[in-house]
Amino acid sequence: LPMAVEIAEITGRCGTERGVLEPFICIDEAGDKYYLKGSNCTAHGSIAEWLATNLAKAFGLPVPSPAIARVDPGMVDAMDDLKWQMDLKYEYYFASAEVPFAQTPNRSELNSVEEELKTDIAVFDCWVNNLDRKSGNVNLLFEPGVSALHVIDFNNAFDPDFSVASLEESHVFGDSLRAAAGDMFRRQSYQERMEQTLEGLERIIGQIPEEWIDSSTPEKGYI
Repeated sequence: LPMAVEIAEITGRCGTERGVLEPFICIDEAGDKYYLKGSNCTAHGSIAEWLATNLAKAFGLPVPSPAIARVDPGMVDAMDDLKWQMDLKYEYYFASAEVPFAQTPNRSELNSVEEELKTDIAVFDCWVNNLDRKSGNVNLLFEPGVSALHVIDFNNAFDPDFSVASLEESHVFGDSLRAAAGDMFRRQSYQERMEQTLEGLERIIGQIPEEWIDSSTPEKGYI
């Protein structure tokens, strides 16, 4: 298990506009801000999130720094909000570092993203069987000041009902995926990147909290 980020305070919770799971807004003991996905993400979703986010980082996608965060059970027991308690049933959680001032990109900001990055995101989502990046729910963040895109939310990766046709039809960058599929040179290049990315897979798997594994009953394997 990697060194867990110790959560000192849970200051609030995101509304559904930032995700149906309503991530918790937390401050760690060093004073850094994180967004933490509760146990309503499920153990299966937490494992998928940890695997896919770390693979995305190794693949070269811009993702907010992922972390395993520990919440003291005593802190949860002392909470007044029963809904919060219900969604904080674990001791360890997936968390991602805050990206200050980032917001969901509008159509103009999405169009401004470089074509290479659009393709990288679509190809990676295809690789990890992630259908959860649709035009109406892009699961992306955009920093207006520096025009930087950040890729988030992989808890629905490794979808057993995944199909490439569904991805091409629904993905926010589906057109980029179709264009890349017909380019043999780019396909070879992506194949090499995937092989390099998988070199760190054993380490990533080894960092999964046993708590998640013990609570998870996936229908199929993750990779």
